[in-house]
Amino acid sequence: ILSARNNNSILSTGANSTTSAGQSLTVARVSNHKRIATQATFYVGAFLITWFFPTIFQLEMVTTQTYPFSLLFLTALFVPIQGLLNLIIFIRPSYIKYRRANPDQFFLGAWFRMLRQELGKR
Repeated sequence: ILSARNNNSILSTGANSTTSAGQSLTVARVSNHKRIATQATFYVGAFLITWFFPTIFQLEMVTTQTYPFSLLFLTALFVPIQGLLNLIIFIRPSYIKYRRANPDQFFLGAWFRMLRQELGKR
């Protein structure tokens, strides 16, 4: 909370600054906020994709007292995939940096090389 308050006060002072350095600092912060908002949107999207079919399955069970196999199958397929989706979203910023540094690599090759590089850091 203290960090958020400090960032807000810095943003407000940066927004009122008339120097080009202050303006570029504010633009950088706005860009950072957009990246964070995009990342958060991906997490929410992954959650919604993952839990859409289980929710429909539960509603179907409660309202009709039936167990549709297709919805059960989709539930069993998507719920475990949530971890993979979260991994992909978590690694996405590192992947973007890696792709900028290595634009000539194939998509999947770059993904696995970057993932191996990220896992090697720990």
